[in-house]
Amino acid sequence: MNPLNTNGQTPSHPCDNDAVDLLLGTDPDKISFSSIDTQYENDLAGLISAQGEAGYFQSLPEAEPWIEIDLGKNTHLDNFAIWYPQEQYPLHDYFFLTSDLPFRKDGLEAHLAAEEIKKFHVLSSSPSGTSFSLENFKGRYIRIQRSGYGILAISGIDVPGYGENCFNGEDDDCDGDIDCADSDCAAQIYNIEIIPPSCPICSDGEIRVQANQGDLEYSLDGGNTFVPFTPLSPNSSLHLFDNLPEGEYSIVVRNEVCGASPPQSVSVLAPQGGSHGSCFNGGFEEGTFEGWELGLSENENGARPPSNSILSGPGSRHQIIQGAGAFDEEAGFPLTPPTEDGIYIAKLNRPATPAQKLGASMFYDFTVEATSPELNFFYAVVLEDGNEHEPHSPSEQPFFYWRVIDANAVQINCPGCEGYIVADVQNEFFQNTGFLVYKEWTCHSMNLTNFIGQNLTIEFYVVGCSKDGHWAYAYIDGLCTENTNPVVDFKLNEVYCQNQVVTAEVTKSLGTNRHYWEVCRTLEDGNPTNQCYLTDLAIAPRASSFEDILGFFFDPNAHNAGELNCGDIFNVKLVAINDCGTTIVEKKFTYICEEASVSYPDIAVCGNLQDVQIQGESDCLNCTFDWSPGQYLNSSTVLNPIILGSINIHALKQVYQVEMTTPAGCVYEEEVNIFETQEIFGDIELEIISLNRCEQEFVVHIQLEEPVHSDDLSVVFSLSGMANNELYDSPPGIQLIYNDKHFPGNLISEPGLSDIHSYQLPEVLLKRYNYDLKVRVSLGDLPENMVIAGGVDCILNESFEIPSGKYHGVINVFMPNGFSPNGDGANDTYGPFFHATESNVFAAGMRIFNQWGGMLFEGIYEAPDGETVLGTEPEIRWDGNVYSANPDNWEPAPVDVYVWVIDYANCDFGFEGCLGCDVWDIDGGSCGNCSDRDYYGDLTLVR
Repeated sequence: MNPLNTNGQTPSHPCDNDAVDLLLGTDPDKISFSSIDTQYENDLAGLISAQGEAGYFQSLPEAEPWIEIDLGKNTHLDNFAIWYPQEQYPLHDYFFLTSDLPFRKDGLEAHLAAEEIKKFHVLSSSPSGTSFSLENFKGRYIRIQRSGYGILAISGIDVPGYGENCFNGEDDDCDGDIDCADSDCAAQIYNIEIIPPSCPICSDGEIRVQANQGDLEYSLDGGNTFVPFTPLSPNSSLHLFDNLPEGEYSIVVRNEVCGASPPQSVSVLAPQGGSHGSCFNGGFEEGTFEGWELGLSENENGARPPSNSILSGPGSRHQIIQGAGAFDEEAGFPLTPPTEDGIYIAKLNRPATPAQKLGASMFYDFTVEATSPELNFFYAVVLEDGNEHEPHSPSEQPFFYWRVIDANAVQINCPGCEGYIVADVQNEFFQNTGFLVYKEWTCHSMNLTNFIGQNLTIEFYVVGCSKDGHWAYAYIDGLCTENTNPVVDFKLNEVYCQNQVVTAEVTKSLGTNRHYWEVCRTLEDGNPTNQCYLTDLAIAPRASSFEDILGFFFDPNAHNAGELNCGDIFNVKLVAINDCGTTIVEKKFTYICEEASVSYPDIAVCGNLQDVQIQGESDCLNCTFDWSPGQYLNSSTVLNPIILGSINIHALKQVYQVEMTTPAGCVYEEEVNIFETQEIFGDIELEIISLNRCEQEFVVHIQLEEPVHSDDLSVVFSLSGMANNELYDSPPGIQLIYNDKHFPGNLISEPGLSDIHSYQLPEVLLKRYNYDLKVRVSLGDLPENMVIAGGVDCILNESFEIPSGKYHGVINVFMPNGFSPNGDGANDTYGPFFHATESNVFAAGMRIFNQWGGMLFEGIYEAPDGETVLGTEPEIRWDGNVYSANPDNWEPAPVDVYVWVIDYANCDFGFEGCLGCDVWDIDGGSCGNCSDRDYYGDLTLVR
């Protein structure tokens, strides 16, 4: 068998003539693949000519690897067989997919959801070369794709079939259709997608055509002119027509002989605004600049004259755009219109290539009506501060300017009828990012009562700087609108239980620049308390949610608020302000002396097409549940619904939210995230490295069944530890030190592709504690608290019990009250006695003083590593002799009372410095811990 070729089997065939012998993959240009291993990337020809399993395609380890083949034409398929190196890389849980269209570079989920793609699922491993029968499979493109993470290795694909030989005048597949009449040959349009222009005069619309072959030609004018296939994106099967204005378009798609077109022309229409009269929103809602004079301007040291009128169009300095869902290109703030009266806004200036001094102007004539003498508008402005490079005078800077003039071009005198905003990062008027200054939607109002009945003109200018060409642009909306007050709203439940945090969540905020919250309390009996508290005024382009309302009400004002009582009613008020008006929204909630709880862990899922139960816990009786999205669940009204992943591949791609409502009306909200990961198989071994008597570090070595790149691994250490209380009482102040603390592992082995990886716990641990150490390994990061769906191997998880070291625990020491150094073999020396069989001391020292503070003896001993101090060591025992001036230098100490001072250390207690003390420091209480712990005492020497 030739790899990636057919074996010449004769399929079932509707005609008596021979089947077409398909040649799969003999042309490397017809093969595409996912991240082929570099050792094969430049040797496709050798791969194709190799025999059997001697040579094979091999992907890198990755999620859902695939190989795809172009058959060159639509083909009926009867069966398929795949050859692969089954010992090295077993093949299971994969899909055989066929399509008339090239496969997009989407994940497997998207292919399984597509109706035009045929699917055959092979779940279990089968011997290399096993043949699988197909029914009603047809397509030009074949894809073999693994479900899950791993390596795809294939040495041959065998797919016999038959199809129409196009343009030979014969019915080769005996279906009664010939050449262009046969769907296998004819060009076919599967889908047409229309992206409307952003406004009626804008030329940014698109038509996207999906047809059955990538080598077709496409026409927009009914077949008068054709263009070759232009993909929407590098790997897309959609042909793109772009930069389209509103209009009717006639689509034709053709191959060498046959053409196809939809049954009717395609209309490209912009969204329609409302019709509210000529001045409403400056006429922008008609999608045009009708009624406006548009011009160019230059910055001549602050001069602002109008110049020649120009027409607006794409890329010009005058544009009408949809604001909803759009964001400013430089500052990034949302352009959602500041009122609810329309969908369009005007953009003034900002050429594609900013040029020195250049700007744009707009002029609008209107008559001041007695019923509405105020002229209102909103603006947002973005300016580049020229001082970034060298100092600029204000007249040299970019600016935004407006004024109102009368019919004689004389500027009228009224408050706010002239405005001049210049770039300046030091101006508190602006938000800024470095030398980009901007102000989001701001309302402006002019009272023109003194000019009722007059024809006036409002002029807007936005101009770059006169020195270095720094740019400027502005947005204008809501001209002549009467709805200038901020538009705000928030969500607040009517009832809260005592274990809930009360939060007012802002759901809408338009046209506001400042806001604050007010909370007032009413007692259960309905009597007001006159207790109202306000937050600080927030200067921000959007109102922000109010977190923990009760915490704010009581904590900062506890001396006035009194106790919280059941049934208390709180009135929550949001006050939103702009320069034109104020909006107030009020809502109430009642405090209930009940509590409930509900908790759901996130879920990790390995593999596709399985049902998964959401596992939650609640202590609430007779609570109701409301899940969303509910269409993927077996029930949306139970505590623990089942996600129907076996029948809907989108079910495991959702974030599920639930509202639990108690009988008292309290609403608890929870969220369950689904994390898709891949199965991982292997073992974890722990290595403990001793650094010294009291410290150690931990390394895990992960042995995997298949090679995995270290960048794809997530290794997390979970640590719980406490003092060992089995033999000794815990030392004072030593409590649980680690309570399920998590550490990301540090990779210490070589990074890259391997089946063995080593990770280190990034903390040095003390041996004086018992530890429970858990190691979790997964492909990709997963949350710490989650459940594993289906009992499959989403993670490797090992637990290790680490006992404390021998130098741990409270030190048991005994100091006799006397001794008799008379040589009789009993009590001839004096010193400490530690635990006879279970000493945990590794160092000890002792000093002996007489009653006048003279030191008679000093000794210290440190045990070899692995051994302990018992107290019998001669280095720390006094034999009762003192140094003298006689010829022998030593003589027996007289019978008397003496003072001893000792010091010792293990992993819980270090040296306290007692050996540096003298007897007078101890008696005076100035020797640190030695003076208030049992580190000193007296003894009686007898003979």
